[in-house]
Amino acid sequence: MPTAFEQQVASLLASKRKDVFQPTNFREYIGQENTKILLGIAVKAAKNERRPLPNLMLTGGFGLGKTSLATLIVEEFGAKVNLVDGASVNKQLPTGLVIIDEIHNVSPEVCDSLNMEIDKGSVQIIGCTTNPGNLPAAFRSRFRIHTLDKYTVDELVIIADNICKRKGVTADKSILKDIALRSRTNPRQITNLLSQVFDLMSVEHKTFMVHGLVNKTFALLDVDDRGYLKRDYDYVAALPDRAVGLNWLSSVLGIDTTTIQEEIEPYLMQTGIIDRTSKGRIKIRDL
Repeated sequence: MPTAFEQQVASLLASKRKDVFQPTNFREYIGQENTKILLGIAVKAAKNERRPLPNLMLTGGFGLGKTSLATLIVEEFGAKVNLVDGASVNKQLPTGLVIIDEIHNVSPEVCDSLNMEIDKGSVQIIGCTTNPGNLPAAFRSRFRIHTLDKYTVDELVIIADNICKRKGVTADKSILKDIALRSRTNPRQITNLLSQVFDLMSVEHKTFMVHGLVNKTFALLDVDDRGYLKRDYDYVAALPDRAVGLNWLSSVLGIDTTTIQEEIEPYLMQTGIIDRTSKGRIKIRDL
């Protein structure tokens, strides 16, 4: 008789699901309730009236699920998903219904060309971006803009629970809350942490997620119980009792400025550890 682990592997191999981390419909997509309602109305109205979808722009921070939501919109509409990145659009204009990820990378000149195609109805765009302000105002004005909210711990627990069910993993809610608290209020972060836990479970032939295994994973990743990483501690420790510039920090830490700005500083600012002022970075309190 096959073991529980062997049954889990067989179930995953037999499943047609390509990615247990991705929701397959609006119901499985947790959070952003008002935005989902508005987008659902837009999809139904377009289908009822047999017309194209309106141009939509999903904005918000990294890892909030913009591209996943855009994909679900297209699938709910009943169309084929055509996903491209903003940089590629600079080389060739898209046609039809298209999702443009990192749409802020589209150049102003190409945006002007897309304005004409949008007005002619030859292209319908769902754009995903962390930096909508980088796009020309005339281009942005052609979109219905929806900004995604930050996630609560409870929402992250539901996301983790759904992923575990799709994976065939049994996990107590207290363990999932522990993971959620380390996820920096970010769905992508919780999926990244879960994937690391799943890998260790696979190597150790486990189907039940237990605290010891989860803690072992976090110890290897240097993630503390509040979601801070070793590089966060290094960053805060490097700050002197005065304001310093980004390039100074990059030299001291040996980390590029983009990583500091986009991956390290946002959570430290969100949790009140540092601030970015006109004179430079300052430490508000220690970790």
